[in-house]
Amino acid sequence: MENTQLSPAAFDLKTVPFLLEKLTEDSKPHWGKMTAQHVLEHLGNTLVIVSTKKEIPVITPEDKLPAYLQFLKSDKPFDRDIPNPFVGDTPPALRFENLDTAKTKLLAALEGFYKFFAENPEAKPVHPFFGRLNYEEWLQFQRKHFQHHFKQFGLVE
Repeated sequence: MENTQLSPAAFDLKTVPFLLEKLTEDSKPHWGKMTAQHVLEHLGNTLVIVSTKKEIPVITPEDKLPAYLQFLKSDKPFDRDIPNPFVGDTPPALRFENLDTAKTKLLAALEGFYKFFAENPEAKPVHPFFGRLNYEEWLQFQRKHFQHHFKQFGLVE
């Protein structure tokens, strides 16, 4: 059986509501082009793709997936300014009217993420970079991803 041990030092998603209180319209990123609201909308997108009915393609070559999964399960953080073809060179148009709405929508998406896996514990939704992931692997991805963007805005070290 494959080792699915995940990092004990993983970012705790339970802190998200408290950390969001520190994020304002004036918060500036330490790197990257996204505003605070862009980041929240982006994080929300990665939460809701687990329950999408649309089949998401895996863009990572199959022979590279084992290395990607090894990285996912490691303590290594995402690199700053990591290229993401789904985001592009310029941030997309904002979907929500303001940062407070984006915060509310993000928390609802986080709740929906947990609910999806509570109702579908054996599900293995596709992640476009990491392939089919189980709940623990998706949770690890979300921890790394949130930590990456919260570092970007100085909400965590």
